Amino acid sequence: NKTEIKKALIDYRREIEINLFPFTIPLINLLRQSDFDIVLITGSLDFVAEIFADIFELNYANVLSSKLAEQNGNYIKEFIPGTYMDSVDKNKAVLSLSDKYKLSKSIVVADAVNDLEMFPLVGKSFLMKDQKTQKSLIKESKQLGAILVDKNSDTETILKLLKSNFP
Repeated sequence: NKTEIKKALIDYRREIEINLFPFTIPLINLLRQSDFDIVLITGSLDFVAEIFADIFELNYANVLSSKLAEQNGNYIKEFIPGTYMDSVDKNKAVLSLSDKYKLSKSIVVADAVNDLEMFPLVGKSFLMKDQKTQKSLIKESKQLGAILVDKNSDTETILKLLKSNFP
């Protein structure tokens, strides 16, 4: 019944919130207050992303690689979480938004290598990093002009840094 579904969704939202970085929901709120439309672009097959987008009322684009995923130098037919996926489709997703949004006034907040190709398409790029972030990803992000943001900083510091760099 509807009451049970509503309770399950509330419980699920609470579970998602527990597993998010502390800055995630405040960042979504900051972007909304700053008149950004928020589009979650993911190459993941994880249904959690779609549910997250629905719960937090985000536009959602699930883009799958047009190429096979690669693991240890070998192509695989099925997606396995953690494997590399070509980011060209994320590029296409961003470019498809150019009819609706001025990309030079847009931002990308990213945390993975398959997000890099989106950086040159928008006004500002932010790489969310921590001690586990690969040095090559950090180096390439810097070369592309991305602003590095430490995921472990307190929420106020992160929001202030992002807001001061909005295009």
